[in-house]
Amino acid sequence: MRMLNQILLAVLVMTVGFTASAKDKKQKGEAKTLTVSVENAESFKRGVETIELDWKTLQEKIGAVEGKVVVWEQSTSKEVPSQVVHDVNGKPVALIFQTKLKKESTVLFGVKNGTPSKYVSKTFGRFVPERKDDFTWENDRIAHRIYGPALQATGEISAGVDVWSKRTKSLIIDKWYKGEDYHTDHGEGCDFYKVGPSLGAGGVAPVVNGKLYPSKNYSAYKVIDNGPIRTTFVIDYEPWTVEGTTVDVVKTFSIDAGSNLTKCDFAWSFNGKELPVAAGIVRRSNGGQFYADEVNAMIAYWETAPKDHKYLGVGVVFANNEVEVDLTDGHLVGVSKGTNQVFYMGAGWTKSKQFKNFSDWTKYLKAFKRNIEKPLKVTIE
Repeated sequence: MRMLNQILLAVLVMTVGFTASAKDKKQKGEAKTLTVSVENAESFKRGVETIELDWKTLQEKIGAVEGKVVVWEQSTSKEVPSQVVHDVNGKPVALIFQTKLKKESTVLFGVKNGTPSKYVSKTFGRFVPERKDDFTWENDRIAHRIYGPALQATGEISAGVDVWSKRTKSLIIDKWYKGEDYHTDHGEGCDFYKVGPSLGAGGVAPVVNGKLYPSKNYSAYKVIDNGPIRTTFVIDYEPWTVEGTTVDVVKTFSIDAGSNLTKCDFAWSFNGKELPVAAGIVRRSNGGQFYADEVNAMIAYWETAPKDHKYLGVGVVFANNEVEVDLTDGHLVGVSKGTNQVFYMGAGWTKSKQFKNFSDWTKYLKAFKRNIEKPLKVTIE
């Protein structure tokens, strides 16, 4: 009996000690969970969308530490891949994750301190010195590249944006460059898009009296974030002169997983008269289908790809609706004014089986713009 009492006393002491320890942890905020409500109040479903939570708010509420935060969907208790994104100086600014929503629906997520799983990256970008200083970026749907100083030194000058058409969700940049045969489709897609001295698929240039004045190749780069959900990088150019005005531009590109479009946030400066700037799509000599919507500020082009590569859709969606759409200097363009220019550019290939025809492509662009104008409602509780 005495032995039994001693055992019960020991168990009681251990329980009290455990309870106190758990209480201490709770008081320190180590186990605190935030509920994040994501609501689609509209009468249409949403595809893959990226949710952003202010990092400062997470620090204040749960003492968030980079690399030590977990997100999960509450209805399934399943962890959701997340990523901390940064400003140009490397300071954390937001925690991002992705979701899909049915029409007029709400999904709840949990956020707390913890060790996240190792996620498969769906975005990537890098400087490519082995191919004359290309800078190339991609996600699980599309890839692009722009041209650097080593190529310019050979006399090949282009401010345009190239398209690498993919029919795989896997990341292919390193593999394709290593194979040195990316103009041939070996089952994953290839580079059949022609840029040359044009703006290609969403390049930019000041425009004066119907003539485009593009920069030379980019001169410097800086990668800010590189997956698993978003890749962001900054591209700089040497100033150039347009009709007596010195022009300079710094371009910030950002691509999210699950999207055919890259966000372009460009800062222009003019030492002299402020000039209008155009974002455009090169027109092919063999024709093609055009879509120009000045009301909703978007342009699209559907071209026949060479050989047996079927069709490619290219598009530009402007964040600001104050855009003039025009056919200028061999391009379909959207012209805007001001020192800040924000738009989304991208492409879609029929062989990727994402888009069957031009109607599918323009519907995608319209839905993308609609989602920008009618954002999801995100609440942290």
